[in-house]
Amino acid sequence: MNNTEVTEQKQNADLTAKKAVLYDFRVPKKFTKEDVKALNRITDAFAKHLSSGLTTMTRENCSVYNPRIEEIRTTTYLESLPKYTMIGLLGFTVIDSDFRDPRVMFHIPPALSFLLIDILLGGAGKEVTLERQHTDIEVAIMKNLITRFCDMLKEAWSSLVTTQITYEKSETNPKLIDVRSESDVRLVMSFDVSVKNSVSAISIAYSAQFLEDLMEKLHGQKTDNQNFEPVDAQRDARRREQIVETLSESSIELRAVFAELTLDMQEVMSLKVGDIIPLDKKLTDDITIVVDDVPWFKAKLGQTNIKKAVKITESIYESNE
Repeated sequence: MNNTEVTEQKQNADLTAKKAVLYDFRVPKKFTKEDVKALNRITDAFAKHLSSGLTTMTRENCSVYNPRIEEIRTTTYLESLPKYTMIGLLGFTVIDSDFRDPRVMFHIPPALSFLLIDILLGGAGKEVTLERQHTDIEVAIMKNLITRFCDMLKEAWSSLVTTQITYEKSETNPKLIDVRSESDVRLVMSFDVSVKNSVSAISIAYSAQFLEDLMEKLHGQKTDNQNFEPVDAQRDARRREQIVETLSESSIELRAVFAELTLDMQEVMSLKVGDIIPLDKKLTDDITIVVDDVPWFKAKLGQTNIKKAVKITESIYESNE
């Protein structure tokens, strides 16, 4: 064997070594690529729900990004958490089935929990690092937040199964959480959360055995081959009802626009109190009702009792469609 062949073999061995990935045989992977694909849809959906939910609750610019999934031993997961932190224990039940995981762990690091508490109590939302346990009042505030997060998590899972996710209790010390077995494995969904330029990582840890059993059941159902979603007309109807209910509780802006005109800056600068601006409209002409900057109705000006009012006469939106 010449030197060239030896060199090539050495290069091939080095290349193989670089490509090799260590595999922990004590924690075998339980999920197929199809399972991971379905779970990735859930992480993406929850990230969107949580991002909009935090922005609404804190009235700050919040974003949730970089969702990721990993399988890890429960003991290793708990040991990786800070000494003083916030862990919400959730009950996860699949409706119309006997699948239930009473020990889903929702971890919020102290940097994020104290920041959210400060903002919700009217503070400036400065990033702080406190090496202490949460007080009873702080635990109560976080309980309310985690309960809201449960609703968002339920919405994220609704694309796959209909669930009931409830807050059970909180723990502020990971060492106090009972580990049933040294070999117990968790599937951990992690996310990066940015609030007022402060970035923290939250995580949700499910029992891997629970999710594995659930996925096996879903594989046994009739599924849509394109997106791995069980065909369930009743579930789709419930989802539509939930969407309509959510939309019916949302607030939108409605404006009555009588007339619009354009003035140059010189004319605007010369306006003073008492000036009259003539409009190219009569009081009897139609006005436009605008819903969130979209022309929606035509209406007439009027009066009811002693208040000004408008009477809707035509639907512009429906006629345009």
